[in-house]
Amino acid sequence: MMPGDGVATPEAFAAYDRVGSPVHPDCFAQEQAIRAGDLAGVCAAAGNALEFCSGAAQTETIKQLLVQNGAHTALMTGSGAAVFGVFDTETQAQAAAGVLAAQYPQVYVARPDRGGARVTAAR
Repeated sequence: MMPGDGVATPEAFAAYDRVGSPVHPDCFAQEQAIRAGDLAGVCAAAGNALEFCSGAAQTETIKQLLVQNGAHTALMTGSGAAVFGVFDTETQAQAAAGVLAAQYPQVYVARPDRGGARVTAAR
């Protein structure tokens, strides 16, 4: 989901350089959870250090809405300002998208690709 305001990547990293962040993903715990097939564990260990200092005004509100509507976790993508939620089922994701689409014009549901990202066509 993309809020109405954006975040300039250079500004987000400059803010991180100035103030740092108390949030960091636990990569070791995520790896262990991935190996165990534990989605809740992957989500519990997730984090985005740039959320703290990005200046994306709507991030926390959107994250709360996603979690209230069934997401295991919700995080800002990269340097922002888009936010995503992780759901158990596509049905749950579609339902949450329906709720959030009433407030935000850019709401999308994506399916994971088994085996991770890959190039499917040349550009």
